[in-house]
Amino acid sequence: MSAADTEKKISRTYVIPGKGKRIGEGAPGILVSATGRTPEAILEAVKRLAADPAVDGIELRLDHLDSGRNSDQILEITGLVNQAYAAAPDKILIATVRTGKEGGEASYTAAEYLRLLGSLIRYSRMDLIDLEVSRGEELLAPLVEAAHAAGIGVIMSSHNFSETPDSEKLRETLELERKLGGDILKLAVMPRKASDVARLLLVTAEAREAGLGPLVTMAMGPLGSISRVSGGIFGSALTFAMSGTASAPGQMAVEDVKRSLGLFSV
Repeated sequence: MSAADTEKKISRTYVIPGKGKRIGEGAPGILVSATGRTPEAILEAVKRLAADPAVDGIELRLDHLDSGRNSDQILEITGLVNQAYAAAPDKILIATVRTGKEGGEASYTAAEYLRLLGSLIRYSRMDLIDLEVSRGEELLAPLVEAAHAAGIGVIMSSHNFSETPDSEKLRETLELERKLGGDILKLAVMPRKASDVARLLLVTAEAREAGLGPLVTMAMGPLGSISRVSGGIFGSALTFAMSGTASAPGQMAVEDVKRSLGLFSV
């Protein structure tokens, strides 16, 4: 393993190029998703969130447009991302195309996913892009390479809306996300009992202590609420909150998350 590889493996922080924001240091950052069925609706949400000092970052949920399958649609979406970047210069901007099997609003073939995400990386300005680890190394490798060449960080993500896998599987998923080039590793699961939440928090803490971060982990639904506000203790560097409509089960209001993060910190 080269020195560069070693440094990447043990890094607990990710610095947003040009903005100086350090993910993985200090209190967890608060992210809110901008959703809408039209580009205009998403952009309006971005402008509203940009004015909220409690919001650290904005996730563009581009899958809500259920678009991007031809050249005209891709041009419209890349333009939207550029407008959003300009409208929220002080926020971390994340471009996300969440597919149906991971809880998203649209389904894409492998070719469509590669083309849309590749176009976003090439033609749009953003700080981070979300890539689903389930897409596999062959598809993800060129996207990760292109993102890093463009100065865009990669959130490598995994979402399980049916259960919380066993602890070993959770660890393996985080390690795979790092292996495939994730700068920030995301893991979202659905707990069925309190011990599921406890296991996720333990895996998160152990991964953080091993230097596998920055991490974004959460147990969804009401049962997992504690996981969304205890990152300062267990090691999740970012957390999702809602301002209006939730984009995932169990999200809490921005104001409640901000207040709770102050209680669960070290």
